[in-house]
Amino acid sequence: MLAEARVNNAPVRAGLQVVSGLLAAAVIQSWLAVLWAVVNVAVIAWDRRYAQRLQAAAESGAKSNPDLGDIVWVALQSTSGNALALILWLSDLERGATLGAVYLLGGAANAIFTFRRDTALLTASLGVALACFVGAAIAKATLSPQGFDVGELTPILALPIMAVFAGLIWRMLRDGDLAESRAREAVLAAEAARDNERRAQEIAINAVRAQVHGPLSAARVLCEAWDQDPRFAGAPIAALRACLDLSESALQQGEAQTLIEADLRALVLETAESQRAVARARGVEFFVDVAPDCPAAVMADAHRIQRITFYLLSNALAATAKGGVRIRLHMDGDPVRGEMRFAITVADTGAGFAENRLPALMMGEHAGETDAERLVAACVDLANAGGMRLRARSRDPVGSLFTLLFSASAAAVETSNAHPLRKAI
Repeated sequence: MLAEARVNNAPVRAGLQVVSGLLAAAVIQSWLAVLWAVVNVAVIAWDRRYAQRLQAAAESGAKSNPDLGDIVWVALQSTSGNALALILWLSDLERGATLGAVYLLGGAANAIFTFRRDTALLTASLGVALACFVGAAIAKATLSPQGFDVGELTPILALPIMAVFAGLIWRMLRDGDLAESRAREAVLAAEAARDNERRAQEIAINAVRAQVHGPLSAARVLCEAWDQDPRFAGAPIAALRACLDLSESALQQGEAQTLIEADLRALVLETAESQRAVARARGVEFFVDVAPDCPAAVMADAHRIQRITFYLLSNALAATAKGGVRIRLHMDGDPVRGEMRFAITVADTGAGFAENRLPALMMGEHAGETDAERLVAACVDLANAGGMRLRARSRDPVGSLFTLLFSASAAAVETSNAHPLRKAI
């Protein structure tokens, strides 16, 4: 930004130097001021080329902070510009010292305005102005025809006033920059919030369309979006509202129980994998545990089981800010008359449910008010409609434990007799 300003205002600075030099030459009757103007126009032309190189380096990312060369160049340029104050101060003009002091004061104000965002460059420029001020007063006192004239050092007494003046200008400019920066950040934050809201709506719409093919299809849409932009993983429940509404519509239409041959082990792993991006983005531990005695193939209402498991995991991840979430599939006792009993548990360390609300939700007496409660109520309805049971234990802020109990008949004799399938996602 500084380099760009120096490039853009170079013609104005050169014109002011010419005008200042001509006016000073007319006042003190000396061509030395004209020579000063010519030299400074050349210095400004070189500074413009130097600033262009700095701007190109900053845009390419090769250079962002000023180095020693930049500080030396600013000091030299400040010396060249303030030389007119020395010419005025040391001239035979009666008010030459006053004109020189005023010129240096204006130069200090310009330095504060130009370099207020960079302490090193500001110090270099103001240091030169201060040196010129003190040096001109000492030189004027030394070169006095009457010998060393202490009265010529009187302007130095004004330095504390000048310092206070410079400090006030610097603070006013910095406060203005800070206010402008905060206003710009607020505008950018508002625009980002609007963009996030539009993006979240798009994600929800895509999830609704994908929900037609099952809850995991919606999950894949959501997880792909969260993979691309983790900001949307902060509130997975919000993006699942439309999917939940669709599930409630299906229940109202009397969704029938459909038994199909399924691998419950793969079902649990696949459902957990669909929430991988959410867990990673939220920074929580996510574990999957499949008991070794679970058969590879059973006849069960797999679609319903998968949907309930998906909603329970969604709730658990949404409620967990730190700690972890664990899902486990295991046999629930011995087979009874050929029917095997299974349990899928989802445990989390997040914010639990209020003790006075959870019983009503689990008994189907309350539809829920929050998104989390609505998901629990939907899971209860889905489980009851499919002849399953859903148990829950929750306490705020310890966490929650939900257990889905269901029966299935064997579709094959294959059974995993190896180590249990455990996976940390």
